[in-house]
Amino acid sequence: DAAFVWMLERSGGGHVLVLRASGDGAYDEYILGLATAAGVPTLSVSTVVCHHRAASFDPWVVEMASNASMVWFAGGDQWSYYSLWKGTPLAAALLHSPLYPHRPMGGTSAGCALLPATVYTAQFDSVVSDEALDDPYYYRITLGAGFLHTPALASTVTDTHFAQRDRMGRLLTFVARMAEDVIAPLGPRLEPSDMGGCEGARG
Repeated sequence: DAAFVWMLERSGGGHVLVLRASGDGAYDEYILGLATAAGVPTLSVSTVVCHHRAASFDPWVVEMASNASMVWFAGGDQWSYYSLWKGTPLAAALLHSPLYPHRPMGGTSAGCALLPATVYTAQFDSVVSDEALDDPYYYRITLGAGFLHTPALASTVTDTHFAQRDRMGRLLTFVARMAEDVIAPLGPRLEPSDMGGCEGARG
């Protein structure tokens, strides 16, 4: 709750947008309730579910992203997010908002994985620590360039559900790969809430 309130306080009191590729609008009432309880003016909270890449080119979706004063990426499947959104008008709208150039963006689980400069995309399903430590170039270790350009997470990769799923080994492998592949590494873990938020992100 505190992380959401922190972001809401920095959102400028406009429209909050929740982005996801599956699920429903359960976040809407929850976030609006937090804003009301904290006394933070908020015009609206809306969820957009992008089932297909074509939705990332829809003018209405792009306008929603452009005009949002805060963006939250729900959990889910980060490869779906990465493949559906990167290189689209939606991604461009997330990067540049004419109304809120410094709006906060955050996410949980797969949504958090999208935030840093290097993204573990999980294109071929999730890799476990033993597999990653045994072979740093195992086919399930898929690292891609981020597309949100979050200044606070430059030269960074994130990994959530860290202790719960014993991910120290794979995070160390991600960082080693970044160093070997000439990507300056810094790899934070997030727990227990697995939420990440950044202030001053280009939006």
